[in-house]
Amino acid sequence: MKNKTRSECFALLGLTEDATMDQVRTAYRKLAKKHHPDVNPLKDSARLFQEIQAAYEQISSGTFSASSQRTEGDKTRQAQAEAERKRRQRAEYLRKKERMEERENRKRTREILIYGLALLLLAGINLAVPKVRQWYVHRAVMQEPDTTLCTLSIITYREGNYRYQVDGTTYWSDVRLRKVGDRMVASNGLPVRAETQFSLVYRRSDPEKHFVLFDRPSAQTLMTYAAQTAGEIDRLQQEEVLPPLASDCLVWRIYQEKGVAGWADIHFAQTSWLDNIENNRGTFKRLIGSELGSQLMEQCTAR
Repeated sequence: MKNKTRSECFALLGLTEDATMDQVRTAYRKLAKKHHPDVNPLKDSARLFQEIQAAYEQISSGTFSASSQRTEGDKTRQAQAEAERKRRQRAEYLRKKERMEERENRKRTREILIYGLALLLLAGINLAVPKVRQWYVHRAVMQEPDTTLCTLSIITYREGNYRYQVDGTTYWSDVRLRKVGDRMVASNGLPVRAETQFSLVYRRSDPEKHFVLFDRPSAQTLMTYAAQTAGEIDRLQQEEVLPPLASDCLVWRIYQEKGVAGWADIHFAQTSWLDNIENNRGTFKRLIGSELGSQLMEQCTAR
């Protein structure tokens, strides 16, 4: 008799494949009694009895268990292989993602570096071009120098317009200024006002080539700034930033030692370095706290 499959064997016993051996034995005894040739005279009873007995023997022999174990083993190995395949696939994906992120990071770093270098280059050019131009003009002027006075006519935002005369001809030009609070200041830090005058050096053969000396104001402008600086010293004394001093004395002693740039330190004695990095309270304190400052204040102490 041909062996039947597991499902066919359990079906002959009227059971499902998850039935226990006790259920298998009970079902077998019941069907064997029903279809035994000595009990059931029907023609197919003998054949059916043999099939039931063969199915029971196949089930009880453990053949299907071994097959099931092999099947389960195969399934387990397949599941493990599939899990390993997915793990490797995931690991490869993560490696590729990491390499892509590294490339992107290197690309961004290069872009930031290039952008930063470009900004530095542009900043350097913006700083260098005026210096180069100033050097060129200064060199050209000093080949045939001559002097006159220029008058600041108009003070606008970060710019001053001035006029000067050479041989009866009036020339106009402009100069860059710095903004400190509500005041515009020259390159030496001194606050500038309209109608003040400063020395101007020009080239005799080409008067349009020139430069302004804000460190050399005219006599009238010098006196104007001296009075303003004396007023600033009086204010600092009232606020007890400076001890009682002879203001006029200190003004001219500072001018003798540091020129009008020293006056700029007085004008911005209480500004922060963020407002005016070149003339601030730190610069003022260094001036007053230095040996020179002590000598100046000693010489100008109010009697």
